Amino acid sequence: VGTFTSEIQANYHNGVTAQSTIRRLTGVGTDAALLFFISSDYNLGSAFPNNSTTTNLGLYYYGGRAANIVSITGVDVPFAFPGGTFPGGGNCGASSITGSCNFKISFTPTQAGSYSKLVTLTYDDGYGNRSAISTTVRGTGVSRALLTFSDGASYDYGNVLMNTSRAHSFTVQHSGSVNARGISATGLSAPVALTANTCITTIGSAGCRIDVTFSPTGVQTYDPQILSLTYTDGDTTQTVSISLTGTGYNAALLNLTNANFPNTYVGTSNTATLSLTNSGTRIATNLAIAVLNAPFNIVSTTCADTLDIGSCQ
Repeated sequence: VGTFTSEIQANYHNGVTAQSTIRRLTGVGTDAALLFFISSDYNLGSAFPNNSTTTNLGLYYYGGRAANIVSITGVDVPFAFPGGTFPGGGNCGASSITGSCNFKISFTPTQAGSYSKLVTLTYDDGYGNRSAISTTVRGTGVSRALLTFSDGASYDYGNVLMNTSRAHSFTVQHSGSVNARGISATGLSAPVALTANTCITTIGSAGCRIDVTFSPTGVQTYDPQILSLTYTDGDTTQTVSISLTGTGYNAALLNLTNANFPNTYVGTSNTATLSLTNSGTRIATNLAIAVLNAPFNIVSTTCADTLDIGSCQ
């Protein structure tokens, strides 16, 4: 520590005579504290909104005096010192630094997006001289995966003829910064069945598709069934569901009774009454009755061009 002086001399021959040049050297030795950050950029990585990540910021120290901390700026939302104050759980001194150390900073985003701050530490070198050193801290807020059915919360297959099937393809939409993982589809039983499924393992921005078929075996409106997708949103387990219903119906079904006429003399006639019955659950339309071959002929009829459930003659 102190001021040091010396001289440096260079001797040479200029081609005529011997010459020399002398310069005076002066330097000051000091034990003043000197700090600098180990890195110019610290990336705290990714975090979901209201979740935190933490990292250490390293400081190198040189000198023989304590570096007295004057101020630290730039540690603002969404960055903070864990516990609220410097060094945030690190091993630097709270007010002065006498050796290389580290302090902690946490990153807690409130929404998705990229964040960065310039952190500046101002200190006294032990002789009243102030210096400032800076580094950048950065982090990325990411949103959790969210799955939704494009059909909304429910879907009605409508009226489907008994013992037939109607299929529907359900589109599952994905939003968020991360993929949905650990997919599981549950909740279906007859007369509803899953026939195809691309929503397996991982779902990204392209979404996926589930094909479900409704196959009624009776004439009724079926109780809703809940198709559920369970998945991990990157943080916790979530479930998205859609309610499925439909109605089975029977078509119009006509039955005509037989007619056996007694022996009938030539030139005379006999009559018989035939009943046409609709035993289905729908109105028969475009009804037309005709006798195909003589000598049979329709004398009268109560049947019109439609027949509701019941009979006509």
